[in-house]
Amino acid sequence: SNGSLSLSGSVGYSLSFDGVDDYIDCGSNFTFTSDFSIEVYVKHNPIGNYSTFAANLEYGINEGYWLGSNSSGIAQFWIGNVTPASGTTLINDGEWHHVAGVYSSGTSYLYVDGVLESTLVPTLALSSTINLTLGRDVSGYWLDGELDEVRLWSLARSEQQILENMHLTLDGSETGLLGYYQMNEGSGTTVADNSGNGNDGTIYGATWDTENGANSAAVSGTFTYNPTANYNGSDSFVFSASDGTLSDTATVSITIT
Repeated sequence: SNGSLSLSGSVGYSLSFDGVDDYIDCGSNFTFTSDFSIEVYVKHNPIGNYSTFAANLEYGINEGYWLGSNSSGIAQFWIGNVTPASGTTLINDGEWHHVAGVYSSGTSYLYVDGVLESTLVPTLALSSTINLTLGRDVSGYWLDGELDEVRLWSLARSEQQILENMHLTLDGSETGLLGYYQMNEGSGTTVADNSGNGNDGTIYGATWDTENGANSAAVSGTFTYNPTANYNGSDSFVFSASDGTLSDTATVSITIT
């Protein structure tokens, strides 16, 4: 094969949030004053309100950042609390989506499934003194759904970098990687920071979840799906093929009866 084949979504475990009081506290080391990036995989359903994926936004002083979706299910990336970069794709459809917020040289960028959907020049301060939380913010906007493969970078990721790496597992030593939560522990109340920077998260209420089967993808282009015994239902997978210069994606759905 001249390229690589990979798949997205939750292959091992993910963390499930009930939309009421579940969240993860990742500590105080994610306050940014210049370029940064946040990436998450999220699967959630309509709740008629804002849903927080990752945030350290202080509403009273309008400082910090917020990545999530609005009450219509559109992804949004806020710097401060005035006007967000808003996407165009409905992502509260119960399927896995990759959402990334990038702040670069005073401009914010929002990507959904590797596609740039919005840019904005925010007017408020970036820095915040509160902890980064996943699944909720300080105003009580909770996530009813699942998170996986959360990544925080102390640099601005390019569109090409996001598209080429969003389906891949990182090794944790990538330049600028400040926090990396694979969420594959499967038990316990701590989610490890796989970047090696020690920013482990404390789980409050969120529960471990796994997909319906184990998956494997090979460079030869073959793909094997092994469902859990006696499983009936549907799964979908997003494939990304890249030769280092060009890339493309495709979605495959499987129904087992």
